[in-house]
Amino acid sequence: MHSALLMTLQRLYAIPAPAQLKGAEILIGRLVSWMMLKEKSAVPCGNSRTKRKPQPDHSDEKMSIIKIPDDERDTLKAIDIDRLRHVIEEYPCDEQLKNLRAFRLEHCGIYVANQFQTYKKALTAYSTAKSSRKIAETKETLCRASDRLISAVQLMKERLEIEEKEEQRFHVDDDIQVPFSFTTHLTVLIHYRWRKSTTSSWESGCITFIYNVLQEPGKRDRQEMLSREWEHLRDSGLQSVRDFFRQGGNGSAIPKTFQAVVNLYTQGLDNFSTDFWRPERQNSSLKKDT
Repeated sequence: MHSALLMTLQRLYAIPAPAQLKGAEILIGRLVSWMMLKEKSAVPCGNSRTKRKPQPDHSDEKMSIIKIPDDERDTLKAIDIDRLRHVIEEYPCDEQLKNLRAFRLEHCGIYVANQFQTYKKALTAYSTAKSSRKIAETKETLCRASDRLISAVQLMKERLEIEEKEEQRFHVDDDIQVPFSFTTHLTVLIHYRWRKSTTSSWESGCITFIYNVLQEPGKRDRQEMLSREWEHLRDSGLQSVRDFFRQGGNGSAIPKTFQAVVNLYTQGLDNFSTDFWRPERQNSSLKKDT
């Protein structure tokens, strides 16, 4: 089931499957992260030529990065995917939105919510089309939006299933406070706990990811640019720790600190910069557990 869903997502979104990643759980996790980041970055922020984007207030900001929040979990669990597909594919257009309200799709996270908004716009366009040409065009758009919405819900439900299974063996704390200000020396401290089996005692540890920004930011956009780099370091670090445990890694083997490996071409972070568990990255571990 995982492989069929991944093939569908790659077809719909033209996402290449990373050859470096093995296992459906790891690929699903990183695909979700990639698509959620894409959805988040697509949110319009006004005309940049006439309005400066305000500096975000991070003082009380806390985000869930690699785990689905509890309220979204409850909503996703309540969705019968076959029933959802039936409403979308079989109900008349004028009855669909009324019947879709029961699924509370707008409360399933930003990824599903955005796909639902796209679907509603496509449904409205198809319902109001008059000419044969317009009807054909909007019907094709609606079919694509339908496939993406169903796939989005199915993906999140499978991600939830994976998360709940993993929580029996490990937990990575993604409730990380965003700093008030940033320098070119960026660090992220990540706490975690693990156990060898469901009957074993829990053990805990932490790792600090370090990244020295090589590209000197301009004075005007300095904090904004460094904030984005810090968020990338945080998100990448969280995924790397999670993926290490997903592959059966032992928490005692995680280094205390790890220097992020920059991309040779961009001289910045990429999606694998914090993968401390790769053999070629072992020299970047500055201090291991004793």
